[in-house]
Amino acid sequence: MASEWVEQLESDISSLDWRLSELRREALFTEVNDAIEEISSQLAKLPLSIEEIRSRGYAFKSYLERKAEVLEENWQELCPRLQDEVDRRARSLSFDVNEAEMELNSLQMAFHRSPASARAKLEPCRMIIERLEDRVRADSYSLRSMFDTFQDQVKEAVKEVEEIAWMFEQLDEACFKLRPQEAPIEAAEVVYLAEPKVKGILYLTDQRLLFERKEKVVTKKILFIPTQKKRVQELLFDVPIGAVKECVGEEKGFILRKEILGMRFSSGAPVREALFQLKEDSSAWRALIGRVLSGEIERERALPKEEVPVEEVKEIPTRCPACGALFTQEIVRGMVSITCEYCGNVIRL
Repeated sequence: MASEWVEQLESDISSLDWRLSELRREALFTEVNDAIEEISSQLAKLPLSIEEIRSRGYAFKSYLERKAEVLEENWQELCPRLQDEVDRRARSLSFDVNEAEMELNSLQMAFHRSPASARAKLEPCRMIIERLEDRVRADSYSLRSMFDTFQDQVKEAVKEVEEIAWMFEQLDEACFKLRPQEAPIEAAEVVYLAEPKVKGILYLTDQRLLFERKEKVVTKKILFIPTQKKRVQELLFDVPIGAVKECVGEEKGFILRKEILGMRFSSGAPVREALFQLKEDSSAWRALIGRVLSGEIERERALPKEEVPVEEVKEIPTRCPACGALFTQEIVRGMVSITCEYCGNVIRL
């Protein structure tokens, strides 16, 4: 029985030693310092990333440049205060860490001399280390609270620009081309809830709404195990933005929420309705489509829109020049041609 309590005491002392070694590291606030360095690095790269998407032709979100400037200005004020506070708290904690180390060393030496005499020293040493853990946790939380909100703002700005850069990467690979003067606005990975369901990229421009199927499909199985796949990439629909008559969203599922974006189109559109499952909040897409339809998106334009030469501006026809039939199809924003339903003649708009 005596050996059992000795083994337990040795295990307890070893546990305290491990806890104190962790505290030595945590008391230096390494993770806080890493986060501070990461913010500085992200802010240094952000203007260059914005410049890159502008060079690719991204014309909207004119606030991006100013947002990057304001974040940098605020960081220049906050960062020195943060670093001073981290250093001050680390210096203060070093005294408590040294005290805990002395207590633990005393306990370890007592154990080697006489385990029985060390039993009385165990609890006071444990309490010192626990108080130190509480203080380190409190200081870490306090330091984090000084820049958590700001860090979230930086992450949001970086993510916004990264998503635009990703959109251009997808456009580089797309099986379709944008029209002259057409400006891309947003893109997202979605599931098109048709029959059958397909995965791909939903694109929104200032002229159109497009869905490109883009996925790998199984072409061969052995005992239900996929052994062969092929990449499928095709434009499934191309709708003038003005043909969007209704845009709704909903959430499905209690545990695993599914964001559903639904759209209904005018009678002249190639599809009448479409449902998409999004990874992000569908309300953001609904609001964005609404701003494009209303023309409000033009207020966010950072790059000037190319002007159409006067001689190219055409009057919208009301009758087919080939057969004289009256056009009944609604002409909406984003349409580049209209087909006569009587003779099939295609008229460029």
